[in-house]
Amino acid sequence: MKLKSPLLQLRYLLLFALFAACGCGLSDYQNRMDAQSKRVQEFDDANKILGDPIANPKFQPPQVKDEGTAWPFEIYLRLPQGFDDKPKDKAPYADPFPCFRYASGDATVNIFVVAAKVAEANAKPELRHYTPAKFRTLIREALDEFYAKTYRTTSALQVKTKPRTVEKKAVAAYPDGSSISYEHVQYADAGNTKNRSIFDVYIRDRYGKQVAIVVHQIVQQGGADHFTTSIDACLGTLDASSEAAGKRIQFKALKGQ
Repeated sequence: MKLKSPLLQLRYLLLFALFAACGCGLSDYQNRMDAQSKRVQEFDDANKILGDPIANPKFQPPQVKDEGTAWPFEIYLRLPQGFDDKPKDKAPYADPFPCFRYASGDATVNIFVVAAKVAEANAKPELRHYTPAKFRTLIREALDEFYAKTYRTTSALQVKTKPRTVEKKAVAAYPDGSSISYEHVQYADAGNTKNRSIFDVYIRDRYGKQVAIVVHQIVQQGGADHFTTSIDACLGTLDASSEAAGKRIQFKALKGQ
């Protein structure tokens, strides 16, 4: 049927445009709902492979009379499921550098965590304050100390991969697609050993705070790490902001602790 009035034709065109817009709106809404559902599922999956957030270790460094906390600020960090939320050893590695080891039931894996403030290049030396270069040097010394004590050897670790920036997807109840950036460097045994020790060092340096998470694994030659997903999730939980302590308290409250 032919439309006689131009006005009537215009009305039909507007009506068609309205239906088309509604259709696009519904499609966009559905896409957003699907994306949100996927993010919620990712958060649930991460929760299943992560443990409780670790607390600031108790530590009495030299020249300090009263036992206090090892790190000069709070961090929120959840290690993979199976890891204890308290350090394995009473004393840190490269003491008094506050680098603590966390262990699980699997003797072939360890995680080291250290946090300190960033010191200015010409600043007076102060406990738990290090320049970025000194911070990295002490991490290396702590790992060498652990390696020497564990394997009873004086062989030093060698750089396997040079420092580079990596991004890890943030793990949060209401994700916004954000990520957490780290400087990553890898150390390994010297030579070709059957069971090689690999140390993946992840360092985050923001707003005068620096945190390092080191993942140690014993990997068979030619093999690959066996809990990459858990480590990625762990790295995605790090928060060294002023909200870190509150997040840990909220986590325990929700869990009923």
